[in-house]
Amino acid sequence: MRCKPLKKDTCNKCDSLRNKIKNCSSEEKTILVAEKEEHLKRAEELRIQMNQDLQRAKIDEKFECLTYDLEKTLPLPRIPTNIVFYKRQLWLYNSGIHASSNDVGYCNIWVEGEAGRGAQEIKSSFKPPQTLNELRNAALAAWDSIPQVDVRNIIQSMPDRMQAVIRARGGNTRY
Repeated sequence: MRCKPLKKDTCNKCDSLRNKIKNCSSEEKTILVAEKEEHLKRAEELRIQMNQDLQRAKIDEKFECLTYDLEKTLPLPRIPTNIVFYKRQLWLYNSGIHASSNDVGYCNIWVEGEAGRGAQEIKSSFKPPQTLNELRNAALAAWDSIPQVDVRNIIQSMPDRMQAVIRARGGNTRY
């Protein structure tokens, strides 16, 4: 089995600069390339600082480093027909926060019918649990809110999804 390497997420500025560089004159290109290189250098400096903070959180009990990620994870239910797919698809989102000091991840899961993925919508959908018991109850409630037929359909569709990825050699699929 062969797969293409995963694409890295890029920020809006990287995307904007890449497009400007593609469609500019040679005079502008030099300036834009320098701006992009400076931007990437700064991003690398921040990544190094984050890694240092992650390590510090493990040894300094008065320091914490949190990382955050938002995933648009699963279309629900599995509907392969193109027209229906685009008209009836419901997306499941996962907002994850990882605490470096104890290496624990906290997830908030919702479907787009409850909230979208804009900053205000995420904030309103995310009510962080205050205790481990609240976290457990929130995770169970989120899981229970997903119809089990949808969960079964997703699980049953995994062989088809994997075959589609293999056929596409790691490229885009209808899933």
